[in-house]
Amino acid sequence: MATVMVVDDTQLIRETVAKLLRREGYETVCACNGIEAMAEFEKVRPDLVLLDIMMPDMDGMEFLQHLRGHPWGRILPVIMMSALGDDVNQSLAKELGANEFLVKTRFNACQVLDRVKHWINQRSN
Repeated sequence: MATVMVVDDTQLIRETVAKLLRREGYETVCACNGIEAMAEFEKVRPDLVLLDIMMPDMDGMEFLQHLRGHPWGRILPVIMMSALGDDVNQSLAKELGANEFLVKTRFNACQVLDRVKHWINQRSN
């Protein structure tokens, strides 16, 4: 089964999303910021990344930029999940290579699963 990396500095969100994904049969790897995510990325090549923006040390935008600079990271689906749902952040995320942007206050667990399944399937085709 596919591996999903969940990168969010809020432990409750990280653990809740990871648990939801594991119940659906996905393997999960978690990180609390971009620096930790980069280290995990080198060890585990995930099939998809769920990425928050506001995090200490290295935020999601900076991590996304580093990821897209890595040969293997260029093709990796990335779904941004952030409370920063304004047009500026959404545009910047898309410009840096995010495949999709979910505003935390506007989605539920079923929608996250649907989007993960969609992008994992896109990658396998």
